[in-house]
Amino acid sequence: MVNQKRKVSHTDYIHCYKYFARAIQTARFLSSDEYDSIRDHAKHHFLLLSCKENDSLAIQTLQNWIDQFIDHKTWSKCYRSANQKRYIEEHSSRTINLNNIAHSKLKSYALIHDLNLSEAIIHLIDEPIMFKSEKLVQDKLNTCAIYRNLSQAALIEKLVDTECKSIQYEKERIAEEIKKTTKETKIYKINNRTISKLFSTHLDHLNRLYDPRDIYSDVTDFLQILVNDKIISGDIEQDQIVHSESIKVMRSNYFDFSSTIASFVASVTGTMDVFLTRQAFKTEHSIVFVGMPTNLEVAIRLYKIMIRQAGSEKSNFLKTLSKRMKTKNRSSRASEYMSDWTSPFDCLSSDEELYTDNSYTILCQYKDEMWSKMS
Repeated sequence: MVNQKRKVSHTDYIHCYKYFARAIQTARFLSSDEYDSIRDHAKHHFLLLSCKENDSLAIQTLQNWIDQFIDHKTWSKCYRSANQKRYIEEHSSRTINLNNIAHSKLKSYALIHDLNLSEAIIHLIDEPIMFKSEKLVQDKLNTCAIYRNLSQAALIEKLVDTECKSIQYEKERIAEEIKKTTKETKIYKINNRTISKLFSTHLDHLNRLYDPRDIYSDVTDFLQILVNDKIISGDIEQDQIVHSESIKVMRSNYFDFSSTIASFVASVTGTMDVFLTRQAFKTEHSIVFVGMPTNLEVAIRLYKIMIRQAGSEKSNFLKTLSKRMKTKNRSSRASEYMSDWTSPFDCLSSDEELYTDNSYTILCQYKDEMWSKMS
């Protein structure tokens, strides 16, 4: 849902925030059945927003939330409400009776301070209140400084440093939340029926075990058909890049065959494989693929087929080993066997890679922006 007409301004920010907060509180927020799929998600993300007037980051965060979850009709209602409230505040008036002396003095005060009569009254009322408030704060500051055995200047400096750290932390948290939301909106769901039928027609036989060199040949032939039919290509549009949901990979499989197969699949489909967990002693790793939507669909389907194939091959090989063999030796033998088994996928020439140098660079930039701090 995207608002194409207006953006949230500094003057409208507080009202817009309170408008949606009240709607959520009174269960009027996206109450139609058509919004069932996003209502809870939108509420959850709204609760993460912070309400800070004149804070550009807070305003931008609310704008991102509105762009993602609020449709044009709902946004128009909010904006009409804001305009109505502003009009009422600006045009509401009351009549008061002043004698001539009071009116004359009020008018003189207004002229001196370049105010209208209403502003002059407010100024006269607020000024002593502000003075009283400042004196109260000064007394409290003095008490705290004495208790902490610090001068007032040192105490203020310490408090300001603490507040700056808090603000920085809050900004980083909001930025991280925005980044997380962006990641979620860029996740591509596998649902292309045309590609599914092509896989069933051309690669259905991969469900049974056979020589990896034949797998390599069949896969590359199939991908050539997709390229010739212009279903996938090596061209990359930066604003259309998406990524897959994370796929879990067991540590032993990661080192034995998953990383090799993922690199092969990424190269021949014009996508990029990104392993989000790289520590050697993690029991489980995560992988995502990055690329254009159609290329990504082909890459995910192909990766899962080849991983099942390799997993079955490894399982069958382990059955041939003696049960008396030590676990460490069994793992070592299986790793050596799978290294040989995946060798046809390990060495690709540049001619077999689908993407160009430029498109590969664009994919790298996307990866760096989305996962700048990989665990």
